[in-house]
Amino acid sequence: PEKTLYAVKLAGVYDLLLESERATHLIAHLKERDAQNAEVLNETGNAFYRYKYFAHAKDCYQRAIRLVPTESVYHSNLGLALRELNDLPAARAAFQQAVYLRPFNSVNHNDLGNLLYLQKEEALAIAAYR
Repeated sequence: PEKTLYAVKLAGVYDLLLESERATHLIAHLKERDAQNAEVLNETGNAFYRYKYFAHAKDCYQRAIRLVPTESVYHSNLGLALRELNDLPAARAAFQQAVYLRPFNSVNHNDLGNLLYLQKEEALAIAAYR
């Protein structure tokens, strides 16, 4: 009976491991799908931005960020749209997040520096450009 009980427990652990593996696979699949959807949203936002539909572009970038918050280009693009909408504090926060996510990306630093200069914060702008 002890061996049988052990075998039943072992089988239960095996079932849990299989479920865990399936869950891990499902999560990976969902993350991949989110990344693909986020890229489509980003590209849609870029199209809106090109045609000066900045509010629509902003919405697309925000939705992309909700799906993949670690992609700096989405934050940078959001900052550009917000700057065009004259929401400078929110644009600044978006650019700062882009710099935080990719600190060695010169475009992110340039975008932040340009905004800081626009806000008459020359010393901070110079520091951002470096």
